[in-house]
Amino acid sequence: LNLNIVYTLPLFREQQRFVVRVLGGWETPGIISYGSGLPLTAATINVDPGGLGLLVGGGPARPDYVSNPNQGAPHQLRNWFNKNAFALVPSGQYRPGEAPVGNIMGPGYQTWDLSLFKNVRMTEGSNFQLRAEAFNTFNHTNFSAVSSTLGNSNYGQVTSAGQARVLQLAAKVSF
Repeated sequence: LNLNIVYTLPLFREQQRFVVRVLGGWETPGIISYGSGLPLTAATINVDPGGLGLLVGGGPARPDYVSNPNQGAPHQLRNWFNKNAFALVPSGQYRPGEAPVGNIMGPGYQTWDLSLFKNVRMTEGSNFQLRAEAFNTFNHTNFSAVSSTLGNSNYGQVTSAGQARVLQLAAKVSF
């Protein structure tokens, strides 16, 4: 979901006197975004039980599917999904794993990018704008990657997060 808003504050719309020019002309735009997590696929490293040539640059193999990795998932930093939902193909069996593609639900996100603009008409053909902008205004932590590789030291853990709050000020003259 993406919601874009622009609201012009109705204060002192008629800019004629100096004091009114200072107090009027304010605008508050924003972009609010919410999203569900991306699907992740469980994989294995240095294992090729099906003899598919995956150890020679063919990509990761998939493990066996034991149960739903999202059911009872703790969704914590060190344990995002049910790590017991996958297992290596048993030794002595020469077949690829049966874990489906994209069945782990990754972390969702939410960001609020809000701004405050001050518009001043200088002459008939020129304007001045002062703006303050905040990206990820409420500094909400948005996890962005989860290790889904069985046998990796950080298997099942969140490995990165999105951008923290960023503030910026700007001035613009248009003519």
